[in-house]
Amino acid sequence: MKTIVAFCLCLYSLCATAQKHDYVWLSGYDSHVGYNPQDQWHTGTTVLDFNVQPVAVGYDSIYMNFDFTNVSFCDSSGNLLFYSNGMYIANSLGDTIENGNNINAGVFHDLWESEETGYRAIQGILALPVGGLRDKYTLLHTFYENSQNVYAFVKSILMSQVDMAANMGFGKIDFTNQALMADVLGQSISATKHGNGADWWVIAQKRNTNCFYKIKVDRFGVAVSDTQCLGAIFEFGSLSTSCFSSDGSKYIHLNTREGLNIYDFDRCSGLLS
Repeated sequence: MKTIVAFCLCLYSLCATAQKHDYVWLSGYDSHVGYNPQDQWHTGTTVLDFNVQPVAVGYDSIYMNFDFTNVSFCDSSGNLLFYSNGMYIANSLGDTIENGNNINAGVFHDLWESEETGYRAIQGILALPVGGLRDKYTLLHTFYENSQNVYAFVKSILMSQVDMAANMGFGKIDFTNQALMADVLGQSISATKHGNGADWWVIAQKRNTNCFYKIKVDRFGVAVSDTQCLGAIFEFGSLSTSCFSSDGSKYIHLNTREGLNIYDFDRCSGLLS
């Protein structure tokens, strides 16, 4: 139970702010089956709405399956703008956003689309505001490739950009699958606010090492800031999740082999210790 709670917290942890960009959570699978309260078990999408207290738990059939990968993003008032399972992006009406149906396009996208699971990278996508640009949002998402020795592994982090001012507020995609960096990476990427209150830090773990990539998102764009190596080595093949504490001062990495690792994090310099 403790592991499940930690995993759920890791999925959604962002630095707490006055804005309500993370006030609606979507998860679940077999969304096309729907929700029937007379069933002994429920299928469909679970909706957690933090705009009310206690949190409202609902069910919806939005025809998007979140077996592993999920992100949802709200405006500053907590109204849902868009969401994605790492394969396509939908707006608040449940319609696919213009040009939003080929996120992570490739062999595994096609495979998992046929299996109706959604993309299969745990914590494999983030949505962040584009600095200084209203209604523009950056999606960072991990991309799977395969080799003769390893069936599937995260090989790169890609970027896509959403413009929610387009199409009368229902959005379009400015660009998709733009390469940010390539390496053998862990599945999870996590974000917290920079110490200046405007920019963002994103951390990705380099597999088979104890090294972390630190990515900075600011008004100038998205770029890898530096790499830092410390702590346990995370082996290839082990599953992991990660998150920041609510104040951004701690980075937590939970791994099935190496266990729980907690790091101090300086939100101004981006330094782990």
